[in-house]
Amino acid sequence: MRNDGIGRRILPSRDSLPLVAAVGALYLLVTLGERVLSGAVSIPAFSVVELTAVLPVPVLLAAGPAALWGIPLGYVLSDAATSSLGPGTLVGAGAHLYLGYATCKLLRWFDADAPRVSVGFGRFVPAVTIAAAGAAAISGWGGEVIHRTPFFVAAPTAFAEFALLSIPFALPLAGLFGRVASAGASALGVTAAPRRRFDGRPNLRRVAAVTLGWVGLGTVASVGYRTFEKIPAGAFTSRDLEFVLLLRQPTLFGPGAGRLQVLLGSVLLSVLVVLLVEPSERERSEVPAR
Repeated sequence: MRNDGIGRRILPSRDSLPLVAAVGALYLLVTLGERVLSGAVSIPAFSVVELTAVLPVPVLLAAGPAALWGIPLGYVLSDAATSSLGPGTLVGAGAHLYLGYATCKLLRWFDADAPRVSVGFGRFVPAVTIAAAGAAAISGWGGEVIHRTPFFVAAPTAFAEFALLSIPFALPLAGLFGRVASAGASALGVTAAPRRRFDGRPNLRRVAAVTLGWVGLGTVASVGYRTFEKIPAGAFTSRDLEFVLLLRQPTLFGPGAGRLQVLLGSVLLSVLVVLLVEPSERERSEVPAR
């Protein structure tokens, strides 16, 4: 199997650098605008929701893969502007990058032969829901990695944020971003290069199964082990279940089995990336043998 084209599709080209910078500036603008608005108007949602979570999907729908690296750049800039730069920045940037990329790749599953990403609302909702679940799992995994937030707290919160912002707002914003970009290019006399599409048709069932399995197993393990840690030892010794207490080893598993969460997440994240980047079996069978 030849993968030499994957790097060329993912790494930014020289022509895409202005677009990457524009996406980074958009993140920074939204972050600063959110800060100003939250200072002027008392809205409780602003304290728990990052409005930049609405950007990854419409940005990539409007601009295509060329804007891919603008998302982590924008996240870093927004965290730097709010003095939040740290290990959590890498986690958040990775979750945002996955959310946008996975949504666009999953939309290709519905119509692999279409010249552009299909954005019908009936197809968009399941694609963004699965992608949001994967991004939420990355957030929960990252929370365990940096010892900040347990998986069972971070994952549901991130999923609600990504899904509730992306599902109603991403498609209108994608259309708006596309029109603004076209108007700006026309005003500056710039000839826009043809927008590249997201190539490849991932296996939707496998991506969904791994994603939902990760969220389910991660949540059950996170809640279950923490509950197990708090059960008095006498509850097991009185029932001749002392061997169960051998699993209560925070030095091995970490508090709340955080080390197991890190190991599980590392494996499943790698599987998800491979499933999204690699061509499906159908596509491989259609490639003529050399």
